[in-house]
Amino acid sequence: MEASYYAGKTVVFDDVCFYCGDTEVLDTDEVKSMKEDFGIVRPICRVCKDIKPIKTRNAKKVKKQKSDCSVPPKVFLWDFNS
Repeated sequence: MEASYYAGKTVVFDDVCFYCGDTEVLDTDEVKSMKEDFGIVRPICRVCKDIKPIKTRNAKKVKKQKSDCSVPPKVFLWDFNS
């Protein structure tokens, strides 16, 4: 299946398997969790899922949380007077 089939912005087509074109695509928990982690998750049927990976693109970025602890100042243990 060509990727341009899924690229339509104005027309939404039926989900068909990315590899073989089957109209019976999976909607499992694994696919749903991948949709949360990636911007694009290509549809896949049960047969292709057993032998091929789920195609994904555009991993969603995770916002970094600022830590509440501050970095302690550097302490030098050298005594320059001796």
